[in-house]
Amino acid sequence: MSELAMIALVLGLFLLALAVGAFLCRVMYKRCDDILSGVVNGVPISLTSRWLFFIQDYVGVSSGVTMVGGVMAFGFVAMADAASDSNAQALAYVCAFIGAGYFFFNLLLGAIWMRHFTSVLREAKPT
Repeated sequence: MSELAMIALVLGLFLLALAVGAFLCRVMYKRCDDILSGVVNGVPISLTSRWLFFIQDYVGVSSGVTMVGGVMAFGFVAMADAASDSNAQALAYVCAFIGAGYFFFNLLLGAIWMRHFTSVLREAKPT
C-alpha cells in the first residue's frame, strides 16, 4: 500500500472512530440528564425507572464509549506495525496514543459519574 493511501486510511478510520465516540457521548449525556433530573420529555419518571435507565442505558453506553477508545488504540497500534512507511507509522502511533488517552479518560470519568449517579439516586425520594 502506498504511503499516501496508508495515511488516508489512518486518518479516515480516526475520523470515523471520533464520530462514533461523539455520537455515543451525545446519547449517553442525554440519558444522564434524564437519570439525574427524573424527568423524560417533560414527564416525571419513577425512581425505579431512573435506576433501570442508569443500569441499562448509562452503564452500557458508557462502556461502549470506553471500548471505542480501547479498540481505537489497539487498532492503530496494529496499523502502525503493518505500515512500511515511517510517516504512516508515526501517524498511526499518534492516533493510538489519542485512543489510549480517550480510553483511560473515559474509564476514570465513568467511575466518577457512576459514583455520582448512585449517590444521587440513593438520596432521591420515590415518586
